[in-house]
Amino acid sequence: MDSPLLLGTLTVPGAAENVAEARRFLMKLLGGDHRDAETVKLLLSELMGNSIRHSASGRGGLVTVAVLYVEGALRVEVADGGGPTVPCLCARGELVESGRGMKLVDVMASRWGFVRDPVEGGTTWFELGETWKGPSESAA
Repeated sequence: MDSPLLLGTLTVPGAAENVAEARRFLMKLLGGDHRDAETVKLLLSELMGNSIRHSASGRGGLVTVAVLYVEGALRVEVADGGGPTVPCLCARGELVESGRGMKLVDVMASRWGFVRDPVEGGTTWFELGETWKGPSESAA
């Protein structure tokens, strides 16, 4: 089992206008021509939006994005101040305007999950496996 390789982190105030900054940060790390760029940006936007809407981070707190290479997969983690709920796949109708974000993550990511701590807050993550070339391979 290889140790995770941290590619970069970004911490921003938990406000909607900072989602675009997080996407730019991610594209700078991966390169805009990365074949999964649009998927990664979309999934990051969903996790950031959830953190801002549903956690203490959206009420004056911070959100931290960490990008890692873990066992052949690209992992993006979004850490927030925690809240009263945890990420879930909502059983709502398709025409509902909200509540579909985690369904997108579930369908498009190789894996996803979350860790909640009553003191530290929470981290929600997704991975895209086998489709991402690690740092040494992408430089070749």
